[in-house]
This record gives sequence, structure tokens and C-alpha cells, in this order.
Amino acid sequence: MKNKPNYELETVPCCCCGSSESSIFIKEAKELYIGMHDKFDIVRCTNCGLIYTNPRPTIETIGHFYPDSANYYNMSLSDPSSLLFKNERLLDIIANHFNYPFPSKRSKIITNLLNKYYKNKILMNHIPPFVKHGKLLDIGCSWGAYLYKMQDLGWDVYGIETNEKAVDFAKKKLGLKNIFCGSIHEVELKKDYFNVIRMGMVLEHMHNPVEIIKTLSLLIKPNGLLVLNVPNVSGLEMKIFGRNAYFLHVPQHLYHFTPISIKNILKKGNFKTTTIIHHQKNNDWIESAINADIKILTKLLENRTIDRIVNLILLEFLLKYTAFMGKTSRMTVYAEKI
Repeated sequence: MKNKPNYELETVPCCCCGSSESSIFIKEAKELYIGMHDKFDIVRCTNCGLIYTNPRPTIETIGHFYPDSANYYNMSLSDPSSLLFKNERLLDIIANHFNYPFPSKRSKIITNLLNKYYKNKILMNHIPPFVKHGKLLDIGCSWGAYLYKMQDLGWDVYGIETNEKAVDFAKKKLGLKNIFCGSIHEVELKKDYFNVIRMGMVLEHMHNPVEIIKTLSLLIKPNGLLVLNVPNVSGLEMKIFGRNAYFLHVPQHLYHFTPISIKNILKKGNFKTTTIIHHQKNNDWIESAINADIKILTKLLENRTIDRIVNLILLEFLLKYTAFMGKTSRMTVYAEKI
């Protein structure tokens, strides 16, 4: 007899358009991240095209899929200074072209050339243009690594995190003062207060991303920036690996975005999408191949010498091409409040 699951499921309408009509996008995708192997359907709204996990665990019981053993919060750190940006080339670029208040060792002519090559890398690291006395909020800040870096670059930083241990680490080990434990709805924050709000691989975990985006719109200043990292379900990896694609990550990922659907959701909160950058992350491909049990590829990857060749030549070339075409599995999105 199969054991009763320690969570409850709910069936929900589309959070973007309210329609209850949907079609199956993936039938019975497996939970693979923590190894429970429970199965969940992923559907596509027939009205607006939003893709989401449905039925899904309720907000009260989804914590079952976030055990401490899942290593969501890796807080081993001996030297906080190791977190800081130390790449002089990138620091010179952000000084000359992102208005950061420190001297550049290179001329603007040189950094202008470098900026054309490195600009996307800087934006993917969630380094926005500098604002004097600017306030930056990181939602789902974990133990504060990103905020520690941005504070060093001159920002007045704030963070929200639901994990008490992570909040304690951020305060005691990194000395970050304005870190709040709770959800975005539980923490009292000033309206029209932040110049930048960032969510790194967080929005897809939320039970109602439209509601979250609308809440953020109240907190951010006019013309302020919202910076997101989210999965992209419309990429080549999805077409090749299907239900075994690593980034599906059900049921922890409740929503599975495309460039079109994330723009639609941002528009609901009065945000205009200004930039979408597609990542070049080879680990997603490797994990997907392992999930799919592609024995030949897995065997090749076990050979360390061949692994390097595959990574450096085949995967890197493929990722550069798919990123250029907007077909990788992760994207960084910049949006401006209008």
C-alpha cells in the first residue's frame, strides 16, 4: 500500500488571466531534486499561454519539498572578503559605464571596447547602474552573499528571507543589518522606497507571481529597476530533454516562464521589460542528461578528460549559440517601473 503523501494538492486557475482552461504541457513530471520522485502535471493556459504546475502543493504544505538536507542554504564561509567582486576589468567597466563611485585604472576608450563584450556578464551578475544613496532590496536573499557584494559597491542594502538560519548567518557572519525574516507579505516595508529590487531564481517558487509583482511595484520608486532570474521553458533544453529537463524542478517550481509570459506578468505590475539576457550554463544540460539516463553521455561525463573536452568545445559552443538565439534554460530580466 502506497504511503499517503505529507502534503496537500490544490488545483488553481491561471494567475495571469484567471482562466481555468488549460492543456497538458508535461504529464507526470517527476520530483528529482530531493529524490522523492512524486509526479506532477505541468499545464499551459489555453487563454494566455502561461505554463504552471497544476495541481500543486498548497502554500501550507509545500515546505515538505524544502528539507534542510536539500542544501538550498549552503552557509559554509571562512572569509567573507572572498565574496567581493575582485575582477579589475569588470570593476573598471562598471566604474566608467555603470557610474560606480570608484576610480578606473583603464581609460573610457578601453573600457568602452571591453563593455561591448562584458556588459551581459555584468548584467547577469545583477549589477545595475549605480544610484547615489540608492536602496537595493533582495527578496529571497538566502544568507546574504549578493547583498554583501552590493554593499561593498556602495548600495544601501536590504533583504528578505524565510529561512531563520540564513538570516542569522547574514546578520552575524556578514554584518548585514537590514535583513528581515519572513515573506514579502509579512515584512513591513516603505512604499516607493527602493531604487532596485532583485529576485534571483525566486519568482518561480511563488504561489502567485502576479500578486508578488504587484506588491513589488508598490515598494519600488518610479523608474526603479526590477531584476529577475527565472527559468526559460521555451529553450532548446526543454525540446531535447522534455520531462527530464533539470530546470523544471517540480513541484518546487510552480511556474515555468517564457520570455513572453514573464513580460505579460511584469506588465500586470506596471513594469516595462527593458532587457532579457539568456545564460550560458552547462550544468543544466549535464543534469538533464543524467535525469534522462542517457548512458553514453553520462559515461563520457564520468571521464574527467573527456568531460573537459565536452564542456570546453561542444557545450560551450552550443550554449553560446543558444544564448544568442534566446534558447537557453535561464534568463535574467530587467524591467523598469512605469
